[in-house]
Amino acid sequence: MNIKLTKSIGLLATLLLAGSLASCGEGGEGGGTPEVKELSLTVSGPSKQHEWLAARLEDFNSKRNSADKVKFEVVDYEENKVDSEVPDWKKGPDVYAFAGDKIKDLYTNGCLADLDAETLAEYKQTIGEDVMDTYAKHVKYVGYPYAADNGYYLYYDKSVLNETDVQTLEGILAKCDADHMLSYDINTAYYGFGALMSFGNRYQVTFNRGGGISNVEADFDNENAVKAAKILIQLSELENTKFTSAQVAPIPANKAIATVDGSWNHAAYKRSMGANFACTKLPTVTVGDETKNIASFLGYKLYGVNPQRSVGDKDRLLLAKEVAKYLTSSEVQLSRYNEFNVMPTLKALQETETIQADANFKAIKAQSEFAVAQTAVPGKVWSAPTDFMTTVKGWIKDGRSLDGTTPNSSP
Repeated sequence: MNIKLTKSIGLLATLLLAGSLASCGEGGEGGGTPEVKELSLTVSGPSKQHEWLAARLEDFNSKRNSADKVKFEVVDYEENKVDSEVPDWKKGPDVYAFAGDKIKDLYTNGCLADLDAETLAEYKQTIGEDVMDTYAKHVKYVGYPYAADNGYYLYYDKSVLNETDVQTLEGILAKCDADHMLSYDINTAYYGFGALMSFGNRYQVTFNRGGGISNVEADFDNENAVKAAKILIQLSELENTKFTSAQVAPIPANKAIATVDGSWNHAAYKRSMGANFACTKLPTVTVGDETKNIASFLGYKLYGVNPQRSVGDKDRLLLAKEVAKYLTSSEVQLSRYNEFNVMPTLKALQETETIQADANFKAIKAQSEFAVAQTAVPGKVWSAPTDFMTTVKGWIKDGRSLDGTTPNSSP
């Protein structure tokens, strides 16, 4: 019995010693500790979210089920400028935030990786098939939507304007003078072209398989377009007396009582306006015998994954996709809302009592009925209103009417 026990102990010691040596051989001089890889990614977003984004990426590391930690570099590119400001996409961000109207050019330039089938199926359920398909009409499914409020509406000083006043442009202007103006940046196409669509005029873009524009159709050569143009002409005629194109918060120091501006300034305006803060959809306007709500653009902001940074490195590309998906998670979208009042894209968050009661959400939702989806936008959309406003200002300066003739000139 003792002999058998001794032999068993000796055999066990031999096996343990062999195992120990094997572990040492696999782990190197560090003993049995497995090698931990350091991964690195560059992520970009708007400058005002820099610190917040860095903190969320640290959260990603802490929650990731892996011994491998990711070293993140956070860089600042605004969502509406990232397409033009990144000098070299091969060295650009792995993951980046962008505005929805940039999607076509980013895709055709090879800066957007496709969504995997599992993520796409999940987003169609949690964000909505209509949202995902809005962008897939122009390119493939390539974006991770995180902000549902990329649009604009009316902010106003409720100590000066009441809820009835702000329903109509005429009601607002009736309360305006040189010290209490309407601030509306109609010289910028994003706002000016929105107004030009108020009477139903639209543009339609047809794309080829590669995401390039094959045809653009528009109907801005009719009487409805003239009616819409009169909105901008009317405001231009009131420059510096009741209206200013300078985009400023509606506070006494700025001599403004109402401002047309984006949802991204909601939190800042709320802080600066205090108890006088209020917001709502854009007002109606009457031209001749027809009244319409002033139109606007409305889109989404998304994260994109840059495949040019991951050429030949499948693991890096998969990691970038993992990060983009995390940045659209419920936890991160809620954090973004709490910090910056950015409306989430997830339907479950939108349906919460807090979001439903939020003034930003209610204003965007009310204006959405009169908004045009801002997806892939042809270049002429951005240049035409600017050219038009330059011409109109010339006519006004020369005392000309809408058709460009002087009132007393011969036909």
